Amino acid sequence: MSIRPATFCRDPQSVLMRFKPLEIPPEGKEFAFDLSPEELPRLSAEVKPLRVTCRVFVQGMQERMRLKSEYNAQLQKPCDQCLKQTSLSLQGEFNLTLLPSYMDNAPPGGDGEISPEMADIDYYDGNKINLAPYIEDQLILELPLRTLCNPDCKGLCPLCGQDLNEKSCDCEEPSTSRPFAQLKNLISNPKQE
Repeated sequence: MSIRPATFCRDPQSVLMRFKPLEIPPEGKEFAFDLSPEELPRLSAEVKPLRVTCRVFVQGMQERMRLKSEYNAQLQKPCDQCLKQTSLSLQGEFNLTLLPSYMDNAPPGGDGEISPEMADIDYYDGNKINLAPYIEDQLILELPLRTLCNPDCKGLCPLCGQDLNEKSCDCEEPSTSRPFAQLKNLISNPKQE
């Protein structure tokens, strides 16, 4: 993503990731900041953010804001099979249009249909916009469905809990009960009438 030169601000405590829409100059403004785990509560419930770096270019007309954002995140998440902490690197970019909440035409309760044109639109309340939730949403969407420490992960023994990547255990293979095994007979020996 190429972001054209604009007013630039950097804040080590992420205070400047909040801005007032009417204070954005016509040429736009770029924000660069790091997000702490405390600023990503929904993401932190599943993964451990190690470093999340963001750049957001904001351009606005009155209360309508257009965001061009890029992020780079270093995260840790347990392997889905053996539970070892696994490093993840996510990077991406997204565009988003922010409108004041009074312009939201969705029916109460949020059960309205979202058209493709509305997929990149969100709404804000108040006179300050906090950028952290928008970055957090993108990171959550980017998380892989399945995280493995390596593609050949053997996981944990279901009986004793031994990490099978480190050493095998002496547990017997659990018997696999197949509740639908009788259906196989119906297919191979159809009832003749």
